[in-house]
Amino acid sequence: MEIISLYKLNSRYIIIIILMQFDNSLSYADAEALAWTGLKAGVNADSNSEINPQTGLVVDPVTGADESTVAWTNLSQAERLSINQIRSNYMQNTTPCQ
Repeated sequence: MEIISLYKLNSRYIIIIILMQFDNSLSYADAEALAWTGLKAGVNADSNSEINPQTGLVVDPVTGADESTVAWTNLSQAERLSINQIRSNYMQNTTPCQ
């Protein structure tokens, strides 16, 4: 495993733990999906990047180029789609902090 992937793997677990300590009502799945939010897009991604609904990969909306991190790409398509769906459900069904 390359060093950056190992770093992001460890970072993800640290983020999950912090999220669950901050909000103890979060399920592990919700915390994991939220943690992946900032870890799935690579250095070429920007605020215009989109998630491909079929693959779950981060793509450039103009060129269609894959902008995902190695760690995100290494997940199975089913895992990526599941994580994206969990995050989407959480964001739609959770009241924003005031």
